[in-house]
Amino acid sequence: EGAPRFVVLVLGEGELDDSTEGVFADSAEAVADALRELGVSRVSVVYCADARLCKAPRDAPFFTVVLGAHHLARYRFDDHGVSKTLCEMQGWPAPDSSVLYNFETVNEQTLLKDIFPRWALKKHLWDYSSASVLKLARLKIDARHVPLGWSDSLERYAPVDEQRDLGVVFVGRMNGRRRQVLLELRKRGVPVYHANADALLFGDGLRDVLRRARVVLSLAYFGDADEWKATRYLPSIAAGAVVVAEAGGAPLEREAWREAVVFVEGVEAMVDVVKFYASNETARAERARRAAAVLKARRFAAALRGPVEDLVLGSCRFWRAADVGDAEAWRWRVAATSSSSASGGEL
Repeated sequence: EGAPRFVVLVLGEGELDDSTEGVFADSAEAVADALRELGVSRVSVVYCADARLCKAPRDAPFFTVVLGAHHLARYRFDDHGVSKTLCEMQGWPAPDSSVLYNFETVNEQTLLKDIFPRWALKKHLWDYSSASVLKLARLKIDARHVPLGWSDSLERYAPVDEQRDLGVVFVGRMNGRRRQVLLELRKRGVPVYHANADALLFGDGLRDVLRRARVVLSLAYFGDADEWKATRYLPSIAAGAVVVAEAGGAPLEREAWREAVVFVEGVEAMVDVVKFYASNETARAERARRAAAVLKARRFAAALRGPVEDLVLGSCRFWRAADVGDAEAWRWRVAATSSSSASGGEL
């Protein structure tokens, strides 16, 4: 009957996976910080490389927020000729006491048909992108928009000085599309430093690079108009860099963050914007200041409060999350209607 306990669980792709833990580190810590701010009794962050080796009894006395949930699709089991999911075989993670928090563009049919719907029926499927929520809604899968925002864990990125010796920085996995965009930028006189070209870059190494950058680029991976990269935007803003991003995600979501992220369409527009902020320190510093103010005004705990209360309802009947403000300025109810298809959601 007291305050709930939580585990923030990051699921990897297997024993040889060397990146998922680092990719989700900031998001996992943000969830944990927000839960603490809301007043839960205990929260732990756990990384599990192989979900088959991460087991908990169905009546485990804690709630679980699962990151890297898309990796659940890789686990299929043959049960006397019937293909079953991890949840069906070992009863874990259980949809009634866990949340799948999705950060990925979803096309995997196992997720869409056999996994996400189980959590959606319990109202325990979250997504950080309103465009993704809308896409799922069109498939009759009801996900809840839970956008990222400011958390105390982002303080670690705060710049220690304003000595920025890196002009334009890109951090991200390379593919053909991104390689072509970088090539076009360099042809037009924008010298982009690909910070993780030779090795993985997480933790203190990533922090140090972002602190040194004047401009950080965010490039779409698939070229999908719905791609939303807030996990890239927020640490860069916290580090004092100007974020220039290829336009993606729902129009409403971009509009809500336009004072924090410079969204551009096309290489030519990106060249002009990047050159301006890389060479104009006064404008760059002012833009970075405004971006930081927008981010800090949007506490992640405020976006998490309602979803967390709904998750624990019935198990912790007398517990109420701390009042940490309102997230309505950047969180939407998304419905699969013709009107919301045009706008990206409903306010």
